[in-house]
Order: sequence, then structure tokens, then C-alpha cells
Amino acid sequence: MDYKPFDQSLPDGHGGERRVIDALVASGAQVQHLDCRSAFDFTATIHFGHPERFEVKREDNYADSGNLCLEVLQGRREPKASGISVSESTVCVHTLGEKLAVYRTQPMRLFLKANEGRWPLRPFGDNGNRGYVVPITDLLAHPWFNMTDDAGLAKSQVFLSGSETAVAQ
Repeated sequence: MDYKPFDQSLPDGHGGERRVIDALVASGAQVQHLDCRSAFDFTATIHFGHPERFEVKREDNYADSGNLCLEVLQGRREPKASGISVSESTVCVHTLGEKLAVYRTQPMRLFLKANEGRWPLRPFGDNGNRGYVVPITDLLAHPWFNMTDDAGLAKSQVFLSGSETAVAQ
């Protein structure tokens, strides 16, 4: 598969962020900090709760795959932790066509660690990125994961579960 270089894919990523921000604002959420690029994409307060730090991944090209791509390493010669391994987000959203995959970051990290070896570490991206391709069906039963659409984003169960330390099995 051919991947766009980072500088060419960045506008697509911004479009995904805009979509998620618009969906949250339409539901009454308050978006506070934009352009937090190094650690997460933005913060938003949903329903008078505490601010959540969001990371958005635009994966519309893979909407029909039934999978999520979760980057954990970057670099060809001396790989370093990246993606979900280092994100300071509390919530991640993957745009998948008309649907959104929403999950709490820390429970997903725990889930990946608990299931190490279940899925092969695959190369993807243009910087020697590697990660896991996880079937969405493996995630649906967890309270920290939800599939929704734009209108349902702010009502997602992940904001009700709220636990960053939930045990991920």
C-alpha cells in the first residue's frame, strides 16, 4: 500500500479534527485548546464535565475494513515509542467514513499490552511507523470503546465510563 508523506497527509488530519470539533460543538461541548499538536489535538469539555484531551485519527480510507490501526512505534533504525504509546490524550477518535470509533487512551494501552502477540506488529506510514491492526469486533464489549456517528459523539459511553484506569482485558 502507498502512504502519503506526512506533510501531504496533514491537511486530511486537520479535516478529521475539524469534523470531530464541529460534532462536539453541535452537541453543546466547549472546545478550549486547539493546536496542541505535540501531545494531543485539542481539549473539550462535554456536558459540564472536566476537560478531555482529544487525539483524532482520520482513517476514512479504511472505513470498510472493520479494523483500527494503532501506531505504537516510529523510526526505521532506532524505533521510538509513538502514537498511542506516547499520546497525552484521554480520548481518541478515529473517523471511519460516516462512523466514529471513540475510546479512552489509557484503557486501550492496557488492552494492547494485555493482548501483546495477538496481532502482528505491522509496518505502515512513511516514517517506519509500526502498529497493530485490531479488529473492531475485539473492542465492542469494552465500556471504554464505542462506535457512533457525529450526532452521537458527545453522548458516547466513553464519557460516562470516565475511568482512565479501567481494567482492559
